[in-house]
Amino acid sequence: MNASPKQNAAATTPPAALSSRGRRELTILVVLLAFGLFIVPLLIWVVGRGVLGPFEDGGPFALLVDFFNGLRTGSFVYWAVAIGPYLMVMVLRGLWHFARAADRAAN
Repeated sequence: MNASPKQNAAATTPPAALSSRGRRELTILVVLLAFGLFIVPLLIWVVGRGVLGPFEDGGPFALLVDFFNGLRTGSFVYWAVAIGPYLMVMVLRGLWHFARAADRAAN
């Protein structure tokens, strides 16, 4: 039942730092999540104000408060707005990957 010294060392070794690719992916996630949490709702407010008129509950910050309350309740629509930019970029990256792979296979 005694573990070898290599197993003990591996169990106590802290996890390796993120690779450069991992840092890049984490940066993309954080930036796009921040964009989805703060910029997209404000863009929705600007377009909605132009098309529908003033927001009933107040200005843009009242909309942000309502938006974060919607996130807190777990509403799918609010979460779709928040993570939508990240999901859209991931889909575009995936399509780009498949297009490049198909191009390489054709050559």
